[in-house]
Amino acid sequence: MDATILSKSGDTAQLHVVDNRGNDHTVTVDTDCRVEYHETDAYPRDPTERTPATNELLRQVQQFARYIFAEQTTNQELLLGRHPDLVDTVVGILDTYSAEEFEELFDPVRLQLSRHAEADDEPSTSTDDGEDGSFVYYCGLLDVDVSASAGATELQQFFDALGGAFVENQFASMFGGKSSTGADFFSDVGQVANSRGYDLSELVELTLTGTYPCRFDPETGEEVFVSDATIDDPLIAAVELPPFDPGTPEEFKHAIQHHLLCQIRDCYIGMGLEPPEYVKLQGPGFAELTQRYRLLDVYEPYHDPDATVSVWDPSELLAD
Repeated sequence: MDATILSKSGDTAQLHVVDNRGNDHTVTVDTDCRVEYHETDAYPRDPTERTPATNELLRQVQQFARYIFAEQTTNQELLLGRHPDLVDTVVGILDTYSAEEFEELFDPVRLQLSRHAEADDEPSTSTDDGEDGSFVYYCGLLDVDVSASAGATELQQFFDALGGAFVENQFASMFGGKSSTGADFFSDVGQVANSRGYDLSELVELTLTGTYPCRFDPETGEEVFVSDATIDDPLIAAVELPPFDPGTPEEFKHAIQHHLLCQIRDCYIGMGLEPPEYVKLQGPGFAELTQRYRLLDVYEPYHDPDATVSVWDPSELLAD
């Protein structure tokens, strides 16, 4: 995938995108990063005349165009929780949280999930069981508040530590060692930060703006909030998990971190890019992508922690 912004006019921007098959697209997005128009001569206009793989490729082109627009306009929050660097930041912040801080932040989500696991308890807000074949889950919306003591220097320190951990893992792989993945990678980030005298715990504070039952309709591809919640406002990330037994607080923290890392994986796959090594993980990420992996033969079962995955590059999966 490759993209460049061709022009900006009023409330829209036009981008030229080259997809993973080498074909050209023109994508127009508005200032809120919504796709207004998508033109290409490479594929049929009618979705029913396209293969499932081609339909997915066109989705990836649009998402990649949105990502490039958000990057070049330095407004990553326009992607509403779908920017890999922002989700990266959330995982890094969580790694610095004590057990008490994590419990204070996520206790509403844990209580909601645990009530499904306990036979004698009813969840405070029911997801209705999805008898119509839809996939039901809880969405906890996350935002960040910059700490009073944090500023541009602290943000730069976080990304410096992130880059340092990448380099260390690359050297480990080159010389026959084992590179870290998942939550272990962010432990490496913390160690690099400590070695450089950075205090990431003072960077930002996460806030949970609400926990809502949601439903994903596999027929329409729409995500529907059962309550009156909305995600039209900017957010940094969202926990999107179906009801499950959260286990102990330590197990639940690991599950949340793993889930967010799987979302980073989905950010890349969803825009046609191979994910970095540290997020080549299996498990549920974004609810929408989980259902696409489940229902479409064009993807590997990335959502299933027990399945065998052999291909991580979307360009191989969606080749001609």
